[in-house]
Amino acid sequence: MNSKILDSAIVDSKGNFSFHFSVEKPAIAYLVNEENKPYFLILDKGEQISLKGEYFSVPETIKVLTGKQNQAFPQYATDHPKGEQTLSAWRYLDRIYTLDSLFM
Repeated sequence: MNSKILDSAIVDSKGNFSFHFSVEKPAIAYLVNEENKPYFLILDKGEQISLKGEYFSVPETIKVLTGKQNQAFPQYATDHPKGEQTLSAWRYLDRIYTLDSLFM
């Protein structure tokens, strides 16, 4: 997978910045601060993203004001591992019940 710089921005004294991007299909991007800590974003065609936060290096302080994909992502990030764990348990139990003579 190749990375490329989409845009760069200078943050003003109030902490405001903006950048521009153009994508044809959804993509993952990240903002990198001077401490080299990334903040991940989902870029989607025609979607505007607005963020507000206290500390860029502390993602928990950042709130997504606009951008449906990015507003939904935290819930997905929480739910996805649970779903994967549940599927893994289901596959394990399926093998036990299918292959173990005790359950036939």
